[in-house]
Amino acid sequence: MRTIKKTAAISLAILTFFLGCRKDNYQEFKGICPEVVSTNPENLAVNVALNKAITIEFNGPLNPQTINTTTIRIQDSVELQGTVSYSGTEAVFTPNSPLKENTTYTGTVTTGVQDELGNALQENYVWTFSTGNSIRPMILSTDPFNNQTDVPINKSISATFNMPMDSTTISNASFFLKKGSLLIGGVVTYSGNIANLNPLVSLDYKTKYDVTVTTNVKNLDGVSIAVDYEWSFTTDSLLIPYVTETNPLNNEIAVEVEKTLTAKFNIPMEASTINNASFLLKDSLQNSIAGSVSYMGVTATFNPDLDLLPGKKYTATIKNTVRSVDGENMTNDYIWSFRTISVQPPTVLSTIPINLQINVKVNQTLSATFSEVMNPTTINNLSFILEQGANNITGLVSYSGTTASFNPTDDLLPNTTYKATIKTLAKNLSGVGLVNDYVWTFTTTGPSGPLVVDLSCVSDYAIIAGSTVTNTGPTIVNGDLGLSPGSSVSGFPPGTVINGSLRINDSKTNSAKLCLTAAYNDAAGRTLDVVVVSDGQLGGKTFEPGLYMSAPGSFAIIGSDFTLDAKGNVDAVWIFQMPSSTLNVGNGINVILANGAQAKNIFWQVGTSATIGTTAQMKGNILADQSITIETGASLLGRALTRIAAVTLDNNAITKP
Repeated sequence: MRTIKKTAAISLAILTFFLGCRKDNYQEFKGICPEVVSTNPENLAVNVALNKAITIEFNGPLNPQTINTTTIRIQDSVELQGTVSYSGTEAVFTPNSPLKENTTYTGTVTTGVQDELGNALQENYVWTFSTGNSIRPMILSTDPFNNQTDVPINKSISATFNMPMDSTTISNASFFLKKGSLLIGGVVTYSGNIANLNPLVSLDYKTKYDVTVTTNVKNLDGVSIAVDYEWSFTTDSLLIPYVTETNPLNNEIAVEVEKTLTAKFNIPMEASTINNASFLLKDSLQNSIAGSVSYMGVTATFNPDLDLLPGKKYTATIKNTVRSVDGENMTNDYIWSFRTISVQPPTVLSTIPINLQINVKVNQTLSATFSEVMNPTTINNLSFILEQGANNITGLVSYSGTTASFNPTDDLLPNTTYKATIKTLAKNLSGVGLVNDYVWTFTTTGPSGPLVVDLSCVSDYAIIAGSTVTNTGPTIVNGDLGLSPGSSVSGFPPGTVINGSLRINDSKTNSAKLCLTAAYNDAAGRTLDVVVVSDGQLGGKTFEPGLYMSAPGSFAIIGSDFTLDAKGNVDAVWIFQMPSSTLNVGNGINVILANGAQAKNIFWQVGTSATIGTTAQMKGNILADQSITIETGASLLGRALTRIAAVTLDNNAITKP
């Protein structure tokens, strides 16, 4: 039985792409929102070099005109001066002068950053780093933000810190609100890095207020913020009107074609401002829809003169020219969209796998994306079927957005053709089904061979030996070189170890040696579907993934190259068993990896010792009970792992896969 895959994250990404980036006024843009994926220095980094240029990596190309010192800022107690450059998906802030010693900086990427389609970063990205050995506490953001206007008079004020703070230092003495010189009383609380100040009385309309967080505020180590943090905001002129709900809802589907639209406000509005100039309805081509507008109570109504068209998207707008009875306009246009019910037959737009695709993974989940939203109750094992010849394949059918998925109960067979069908039983929300069955076929990848031998605990090693490691010439070992329980490693230099280190009898190598023994015994003990090679000779042959045993006890690759063909399956595995004898690779022999074969998935279980001839090109993990000798000029893309005796090298290249 195979675990059903978790597709929520993928579905969310697809949904985000099709719905686009969205802001509070429901204005919609095409594409995926820009995001910061990494920074250098990273958040909370310490001991940052004083000559550091700060880099920000985004999830896609941006509009270069929006990348500047206004949208990317670095500051401690004051703004850091510098220049900003941009290339590919990376922005670089280069300070005009070196950073200060033992100073904590805050980096901010603002929502002014946009991609090439005009989609904006949805909220400021803020992080901190320090040139000293610790991060000083500081305020990352405030609500309201500095110089914000139209702040509600019942607003609770908050400051977010970059680390946990000592709550006993956050009080009315260290966090306070003023109107001019008048102190405004409030209740101060602290939770989850956020300090809140809740005024005891409603604030005055159209009034500037000043907020201060003093240096009396400290973190859990008793370190205070560097300077008093001050900011200001201005309250609403009067109560600002806004739309509280609509009918149809935003993004509602299957709306009846004779629909009358309504929009409800939070306060009574001036009826004369609600008319055909301020309440608009347009189709997807931006053609205006004629209709009559009325207003009663707190609800505006738009009644189209004619029925709307079926299966179409419409966008409604309440313009910010509408005013409350107190004379206040809405801050922004309010925009929402909906789609009418469809009477057109749905179609399948795309599938995974695509029709006639080959080398499909045996654990593949199938999917079909429709031209419109479907009735979920019609997407089931009767309408979405998978067959192999005359056999019906069982699986779990699910539906989300406009996509149906079929997750087979068991892995599919390798190198096998399957037929998938969406039947006409699948119907849209209007009850209209596909005109014809939608059929596509695909072929799975080649055989996968046995289960992989677990070498995870020796994954850092290119070489492990039991007694000694000796080397002649400029051998390069790419990965750790370990010895356990021996103590003699010679020939380094002239040999070198890169992307790793030389480890002799340390705890990591001793543990890896125990793991190697377990892996050796696992490879030696495999028996399922074993293929016996009668003469043990592999030269000039091509093997598909599988478990192979030498009848005479030894394997040899002599005279001609040996090919391992994965048939397009990058996860294919080979295990070669030499129960009590040797592995001998001739001079100049090449082990060839074909059609996706990978060295990390090849295991040579050698009962005694292995010898790799001069200039040979060997591939895979050699697990030898005794010794491994790699002769002059030979290379190994894999690992040389011995349980008991030595590894001998001579001007070789050993690279862990």
